[in-house]
Amino acid sequence: MNALDKKMIQKSRMVKYFVDATVDIIERDGYKSVTIRKVADIAGYNSATIYNYFDNLEHLLFFASMHYLQEYIDELPSYVKSAYDSRDIYLLVWQCYTDCAFRRPEIYYTIFFSNLRQNLEQYVESYYSYFPLDVKKYPKAVREMLLSKSIKTRSFYLMKDCIEENIVSKERAEIIDNLVICVFESMLLKVYSGSIDASVAKELVNNYIIEIFDKMR
Repeated sequence: MNALDKKMIQKSRMVKYFVDATVDIIERDGYKSVTIRKVADIAGYNSATIYNYFDNLEHLLFFASMHYLQEYIDELPSYVKSAYDSRDIYLLVWQCYTDCAFRRPEIYYTIFFSNLRQNLEQYVESYYSYFPLDVKKYPKAVREMLLSKSIKTRSFYLMKDCIEENIVSKERAEIIDNLVICVFESMLLKVYSGSIDASVAKELVNNYIIEIFDKMR
């Protein structure tokens, strides 16, 4: 093992310490209770050390939020096992995603609306360099979707199979996908702000996605 490998292992270990400490605070005291000082205290380092690995609190919270995406990834197989075709896979993956998102709206709000210094995709790529994703157990379409770096590219990977199976026309596919993402993000923002109940929002979004897909294809 060369010096560069050792340095990366050490960096990964430190990032994991801080992410685990952040998740611990979220679970115990709630999302809004997280501060750099609290994370540093739990991890056993001073606050300045955290800034060697994260740009700011939002960056750290983003990594902690990505940790919770594992729940969605773990639940996916049980959702898509009954899928008959690519339409079913698209709708069931979205159903799984919305079910998980409205269960933890603060987490998913952070993933989409954080005030991050870098491009969102750069942060996602950075996260998975520290926490590699094992996708071997998933169908090909779902594997490709999970390995992509944004909600738009993830969703469109599923849509591409719908095009190939002639379920959706190429001209309509991008419009449908953009509308689905807009509906999800809009409703997530409403849940986060407290203007609609999460269970109501979840049902509405799942129904809207089916309506958009079937009426516009």
